[in-house]
Amino acid sequence: LDAGCGTGNLAIELSNRGYEVDAFDVSAPMIHFAKYINTGRTRGIPPTFMVGDIAALAGEKKTYDLVCCLDVLFHYPYEEVEKMLGQLAHLSSHKLAAAFALRTPFNDFWMKVGQRFHAKNRMTKLYMFSYDQVEQILYRAGYKIARTKRIKFFFYDSFVFEAIRR
Repeated sequence: LDAGCGTGNLAIELSNRGYEVDAFDVSAPMIHFAKYINTGRTRGIPPTFMVGDIAALAGEKKTYDLVCCLDVLFHYPYEEVEKMLGQLAHLSSHKLAAAFALRTPFNDFWMKVGQRFHAKNRMTKLYMFSYDQVEQILYRAGYKIARTKRIKFFFYDSFVFEAIRR
């Protein structure tokens, strides 16, 4: 499952590696675009692209070997991220991979600068979390972090993790 698939690049890559993929995004125009640009790009079963959001998955019975949620959690406050990761963990039979904006003193400083000078131009708000906050959310959902990778260049500072069931 690619939750918050955007343009569908991850879904296509997973499909090309032989996985059957469901992919969704909250933005109908983004799903339309993903379907359009990915027509004919898969060597396997094409991903199923659909409009939806993580909150709507609460009662879903289907499970996935891998649930991915990349560059989505940045846009939600802690309470919502806790619910979202819990719902995504419920859908995963084994692995959960996601990314979050890492809270550091440097990132806090640049966030304040950005809010002061670019508040009127911002389309969305960015929320940052500490590693410990995310680790605790996952622990409560029955997962532990198995692998991590920090991706940092210029102002982009993301922490990607793979979590597995405990």
